Amino acid sequence: MDAFDLEDTKTLQAIGILADTLDRMSEMSMLETVLASKALRQVLSTRSQRVFVFASRTFATIDAETRQHIQDTALQIAQDAAESQRLDEPAPALVARQPAPSATSLLDALNNRRGSRT
Repeated sequence: MDAFDLEDTKTLQAIGILADTLDRMSEMSMLETVLASKALRQVLSTRSQRVFVFASRTFATIDAETRQHIQDTALQIAQDAAESQRLDEPAPALVARQPAPSATSLLDALNNRRGSRT
């Protein structure tokens, strides 16, 4: 089994999404999904390669059809999260075009307004 970088933020996020998906699937009362979820949570807390191998083996005990359903659901959750994060970020071009207000421009505006009254 290939070793994963358990310090990589994206890897840890993927493990977390898979664990969350397994938690949702545990409504099926499948012992394997509960065990796999708990093992993945241990990976997140320990970042241990040995625990990761155990979690992978535990996930492999889930029947193939359910495992595929879990993978598809986790992928959709990850894609939805990435899309919503992109929508929440302001467009860089809009941020760059908005000049920060300065005290001088405010004072100039007030002075010009006063000057036009006299």
